[in-house]
Amino acid sequence: MQPYKSIKTIRFIAFIIFLAGIFSIHKLTANSNSNENQIKILTWWGYLSDKQKVSEIEIQCGVNLDITEYTTVEDLVAMSNVNSYDIYIYPWGYNLDIKENLPPSNSNLTDLTNDYHPNIKEKYNNSNIPENTLFFQHAVSMFVYNQDYFPTFNEITLDDIFDASKNGKVFLMNEPKQVDWLLSSMNTTSNDTLWNQLYVSVKESKRQGRHKEAGFEFSNFGQDYINENLLIGYLDSGEILNPNLNWSPNANKKLNLRFDFHNNMSHVSSDVISLNSNKPKAECLARKLGSRDFLRWISEENYYFSPYHDIPNGLSPDLTSLSNKFYENLNNFAWIDDLLFNHEPSKHALNTWKKIRKCQDLDQCG
Repeated sequence: MQPYKSIKTIRFIAFIIFLAGIFSIHKLTANSNSNENQIKILTWWGYLSDKQKVSEIEIQCGVNLDITEYTTVEDLVAMSNVNSYDIYIYPWGYNLDIKENLPPSNSNLTDLTNDYHPNIKEKYNNSNIPENTLFFQHAVSMFVYNQDYFPTFNEITLDDIFDASKNGKVFLMNEPKQVDWLLSSMNTTSNDTLWNQLYVSVKESKRQGRHKEAGFEFSNFGQDYINENLLIGYLDSGEILNPNLNWSPNANKKLNLRFDFHNNMSHVSSDVISLNSNKPKAECLARKLGSRDFLRWISEENYYFSPYHDIPNGLSPDLTSLSNKFYENLNNFAWIDDLLFNHEPSKHALNTWKKIRKCQDLDQCG
């Protein structure tokens, strides 16, 4: 009887192995399908925060989105160093900073650019942007300023801005390249000298204990700029145009604030969407995200400018006028993306930036 029992046992074991093999094949297939359906995106904070809108696109392309957000370009570079993503939404001017980390792609999305605004289409064609990458949104650096302090806005200089920091709050973007561009835009002296002047100003306001009512602050968020001592702020249009911001929150000190572009110190910058995957469903998603309909919605939610020339709804007449002014004057503004490629901040500038941040954030002012 023992041989019979052994044969039964062997057959049973073989059957179990067969089932395990079937299960393993099924599991591998399921994982493969799961990997094909999961699309990883690295993007600026806020662009894809609407869960309902994201869910609609997931259904349209049959995907599950894994969205990673960043709030600074330093985070963008750090995250792209650690992980690979199927789709990247990032400032084109920082392409060289992350280019080595982008997975290769054979995708061609350029047919979507045919309906761009003519000036933006021309800029796209002249920017050496690869075929797997599209313009996503445009920003123009703008100023919010107290007209009582700056009655003739377009005549102000960097010296005027430094002087204003002694009498009230001056806000700049929290990005060293943007600050470096601003300092170089007037070409009054060397950038290193201006960086030294900026650091001394920050350090003095801290030393004197006046940093809450005067001096420089750095932020990319319009909400942070709202301050009863605000004299001037330099910020992307998407933040300034946001109608949800109340720029005069203090009824006892109503500020005479105005918003405008500056002839010499304003510039255009571009966020792009880059498809760095050969998954068909990733391309479906990239095409949805780069389409006119979706970018019109993004502009209406975030108040940046679509490459298709669609002005956000819900803006006041003054801000709508500024939006029209942006498209009408596209060729008159500097496009900082190319300048960011060719004009890197000096080592002195970057080291001074670190000192400024330590002084402001940690009270370590040297």
